[in-house]
Amino acid sequence: MVRLPRVLLCGMSVLIGGQVLAATSPTDMPHDSVNPNVEESPGWSESAVKLPPFPVDGDMLAMDLDYKSRFNYSIDQKNLVSNISDGTVRYTLITESDRGTRNVLFESMHCGRMEYKTYAYGNARTQQWRKVKKPQWREIRQGGLNPYHHRMWQFYLCNGFPSRHFTEQEIIDTIKYTRDYESRDEL
Repeated sequence: MVRLPRVLLCGMSVLIGGQVLAATSPTDMPHDSVNPNVEESPGWSESAVKLPPFPVDGDMLAMDLDYKSRFNYSIDQKNLVSNISDGTVRYTLITESDRGTRNVLFESMHCGRMEYKTYAYGNARTQQWRKVKKPQWREIRQGGLNPYHHRMWQFYLCNGFPSRHFTEQEIIDTIKYTRDYESRDEL
């Protein structure tokens, strides 16, 4: 029997392992999800998306999302849509800096897949929407530069329950009556 040197065996196993991993890359997955670790329900399709009216200051509900940030976050309660048919929550998010600069986004969150999608950006001066050309679902991550999507998923829109669907009123009540998310981290 021929004995192959250990270096040659290690090299061959790396090459073979690399080919196996390449064959199961996220682009080879049978769906377009950005998160290859979560499978969508059979036959899942997103409901039609229609841009909401531009948000009005009086309709905003403040959310306590990131104590380290110099931004304030709020959501438009008049245009909050919780779709039981496709498991998504659509919302208009406003982030405002301590100097008054605003970012306005129209997004959707899929609680079960733990993903979000941005459909449009708003211009606060002209109060007009600019649609995203090819909106894509993105994985919600806990850390990073913008942890607010995870906080929204965990404490307000989905309450950390991927399989539980919340109504608009339940979401609004959660936003109104929850102000200190740090104490909820311990739950």
